[in-house]
Amino acid sequence: MCQPKNCGNPDQNDPDQGIRIDLEGADLRGAILSGMSLDKTILPAANLSGANLKRAQLEGTDLSGVNLEGATLELANLSRATFHKANLTAANLSGTTLVDVNFDEAILNGVVLGKAILKGVNLNGANLSGLNLSKAQLQGTTLINTNLSRAILKGANLEGANLNKADLSGANLSEANMLLAQLNQANLTKAILIQVDFTGANLKEANLDEANLVGSKLKTAILDNVIQEKSGGNNPFLKLALPEKMTMHNWSKTQFRSVFWDETTEWPEGIIPPCRIHLPDAPCQK
Repeated sequence: MCQPKNCGNPDQNDPDQGIRIDLEGADLRGAILSGMSLDKTILPAANLSGANLKRAQLEGTDLSGVNLEGATLELANLSRATFHKANLTAANLSGTTLVDVNFDEAILNGVVLGKAILKGVNLNGANLSGLNLSKAQLQGTTLINTNLSRAILKGANLEGANLNKADLSGANLSEANMLLAQLNQANLTKAILIQVDFTGANLKEANLDEANLVGSKLKTAILDNVIQEKSGGNNPFLKLALPEKMTMHNWSKTQFRSVFWDETTEWPEGIIPPCRIHLPDAPCQK
């Protein structure tokens, strides 16, 4: 049951703030709060597991330590909200507005973020492995060292996002927008990158072993540090050719072992693409 400590007490220091309800630590398990305006509610450490918060207004709300396990927050407005150490396990945040949200130390296991707007969100080091982020709006999001292995990012907008050292192994990024994204030392092993727009993206020292680049746009991407070494068997590391006029670049460490691509893949101008094991006679850089 809900047991608010102070209901209906206005903030004396800010009369324009209106009525504020203190529900800190309250038990709101399974509560139906859909469509409610809770932006002036005090909720830290409240138990909202299984609650229905669909279309709720929680802009700027402090949700630190709140238990939202299994809660429904579809289409809710959570801009500038704080989820410090909150439990969002299996919560449904589809279509939510999460602009400038703080997820510091939040538990995000199994959270659904399809079509969510996450512009400017800091998710450094977060574990988002296997999450559904299809068509999510992630422009400018900070995802340094974030675990996105096996995540579904089909059609996601990651324009200008910082994914340096992120783990995207096995992730599905088909038709994603990676325009100007930072992917320095990112792990894209076995990632599905079909028709991804990497225009202007930085893939320096990224690992693209066995990635599927069919139809991807890499024309102005930075692919510095591409390595070619024999690893035994039929899986050689492949090296992109470097025209003499572009010697300021160092192509020695980005890994392209067994990469998949076809005639629709757009490589940087003047670059001979890596060989394909399934087409050994096709022109390529050996």
